[in-house]
Amino acid sequence: MQDDKNLDKEPFNDEAQFSIQDDAMNQMKDGCKRDICVNAFCKNNPNFKAPASSAELLKNALDLGKQLLETKKHQYWNVVCDPDYMQEIAQSIQSHNVESIRDYSFLVEFINSPYAFSISFLKDKSIIGLDDPFGQNKYKLNLDEDLLDRFFDVLRDIEQKESQQEFQDGVTSLTAMYEESILKFKEQLQIYISEEDDYQSRYQIVFPFILRGLLIHLLYDTFDDQREEFPEMIQYLEVLINSKKDIANYLERYLTQLSHKNFKLLVRKIQHFISAIFDPEDQQNDHLWEAIQVLDIFYKANQKRDEDEKLSFKEFYNETVNYNVNLNSEYDDWLQQKSQMLDPDESYVNISNFINFSWILDTQAKSDILFFDSKYKMDNEIDRELINNVVINLFQNQLDQNFAYLYLEINRESIIEDTLNSLIREDINFKKPLRVKFIGEPGVDEGGVQKEFFQLLIRKLFDSQYTMFQYYEESRLFWFNGNTFESNVKFELVGILMGLAIYNSNILDLHLPIACYKKLLNIQPDLADLMELQPSVGQSFQYILKSDDPDLESKLYQNFTVELDSFGASQVHELLPDGAEFYVNQENKNEYVMLFNDFFFNTQCEEQFKAFKRGFYKVVTAEIIELFGPEELELLVCGSRTLNFEDLQSSAQYVDGYSEDSEVPKWFWEVVHNDLTDFQRKQLLQFITGCDRAPVSGLKSLPIYIGRQGPDTDRLPTAHTCFNHILIPEYSLKDRLRIKLINAIQNAEGFGLY
Repeated sequence: MQDDKNLDKEPFNDEAQFSIQDDAMNQMKDGCKRDICVNAFCKNNPNFKAPASSAELLKNALDLGKQLLETKKHQYWNVVCDPDYMQEIAQSIQSHNVESIRDYSFLVEFINSPYAFSISFLKDKSIIGLDDPFGQNKYKLNLDEDLLDRFFDVLRDIEQKESQQEFQDGVTSLTAMYEESILKFKEQLQIYISEEDDYQSRYQIVFPFILRGLLIHLLYDTFDDQREEFPEMIQYLEVLINSKKDIANYLERYLTQLSHKNFKLLVRKIQHFISAIFDPEDQQNDHLWEAIQVLDIFYKANQKRDEDEKLSFKEFYNETVNYNVNLNSEYDDWLQQKSQMLDPDESYVNISNFINFSWILDTQAKSDILFFDSKYKMDNEIDRELINNVVINLFQNQLDQNFAYLYLEINRESIIEDTLNSLIREDINFKKPLRVKFIGEPGVDEGGVQKEFFQLLIRKLFDSQYTMFQYYEESRLFWFNGNTFESNVKFELVGILMGLAIYNSNILDLHLPIACYKKLLNIQPDLADLMELQPSVGQSFQYILKSDDPDLESKLYQNFTVELDSFGASQVHELLPDGAEFYVNQENKNEYVMLFNDFFFNTQCEEQFKAFKRGFYKVVTAEIIELFGPEELELLVCGSRTLNFEDLQSSAQYVDGYSEDSEVPKWFWEVVHNDLTDFQRKQLLQFITGCDRAPVSGLKSLPIYIGRQGPDTDRLPTAHTCFNHILIPEYSLKDRLRIKLINAIQNAEGFGLY
């Protein structure tokens, strides 16, 4: 037969055409000797329609040759069963014969046939060859994972029996056979990788099998990073996904179809491998970055998995990396590489830099990178302003003491107006460190004043009198009110405040849903976000989506409209043109839910959110913020819900006459740890600091001050939230302290406290 490459690249002569037609006719008549073939033109394909007569067989073969050679409807390797690819032909394993591998000769034959291995464990073999190798969908994995588990159980049983006996001469162990199988896959990978880019038709059929076979091998629990072949398999996967874009797409789609259990198993295997080989003194280890690039495909696949099948983003954190990596050095290297780029708008990916694989870094690590970036920009601005002020001082003989700061002088009575006038200006420089002074009040802002500034402003802007945000009692969360009469500049101010809080390491007592942070990161909210904000509405939609009631339309009687309350009056909005004329039924219910979600989170508040987002990105650097996921960004802005009061005690300082050994502070901590409920401890934190959450790094990084407020008295404890300062009278009894403390925290006015 003519050389494979020439079949695809050169015009066929009569001899070639005859050969192709002959091959096609033989495989349609007798098959290709495989028990299951993916070629739809082969008798051994489950979907092959056998010709009724020899004449029809000949006609089909002639038509197929014509389609291949003249109209180019098909390529050679899509039509003719490959006689070379994975030559060892063995029977595949399906549900009816999984126990057959207990037969030694069958086991040897099967494990040494990569084709049979790859085509085994089919969930539905009846669809094989429809449109693609594994049926009906170009990226369909079609893997029966329960059957695969049965296969692995038999292998484990064989291994256990092997461990209890000595092998006779000429008998190969299962472990050795498995290694031989992996070697054959590697050989196929090498063949594929060595092919020229312009000759892919044959291997577009081959690589889905290779990937499927690799995944099956990797799922075997004894095949882990301790095996010698593991780093090589990771290496070949990395080469494949970087050499052919289609391969990365195949792998990503295959991974979205794995069960939660097996997807998690593979992620943890690769994570364990990364941890085992990571060396902070030698971060240029090729195997390390190969594994990280492969895990990057897993991360992307996780983003596309069904909501209830997704892994937590925390599964992709690597504790060893986060504990040992020098983030300052990573940031400096990332910054240097960016500065060397010719086009400032060109995206740069330095493979050997963790910042470009930010999913592996936890929120604290990303927060540290944000701190380095903020400090770098602040230092640059201070240097620039210093030069400017020295020049001005030469001519005017005066030096502005606040030249290095974003300095705000604010009147408490007009805090919103003054802040708007100070921050909504074209010449404002948000990259300077913030310093706030309240007019008519003494004191230098060492952090406490700006903290109070944020607290007061957020409380005012979210107050119901401004109608900027709609409060949802059911979830105790706020969302943007598209019907407000307030100008968009105030929403821009909220965005600026959020950015300034991040930039200046303040946490805000904000109660916004994850949808807000998704939209800031250009991620569209989904039904889960509606469930968070309006649980009852979300549950109703879930019921509609799951319902198979044929009378859904008449029972629901819901058209494509949404009704919103606008200052006591009802407003009806159509979700599509003439939406009032269309009613929800089984055929369009998904569209209705999608349109409602889009209207609620996007359309009805489009201008307000756009202004908010504009303000936010006036302050922060997009490429740094985009390192964070939505949940991580919320954690950065609002702090952690995880409260460890042992950590808070370890960071406490004692002032105004109290010491760590004083009786009242000892009673205070005993009450906190033993007498308060979780909710009351949350209230206590709000009472002392003005926020019921901890910083990203935990309560150990939040110093509080416990001071004496005179002798025993009937007065309640008080607090200065801007300084994290609680004042406690020197009560004579512990029980008296407990009662007074609980009364104080329950009667304090806390914005958004829940």
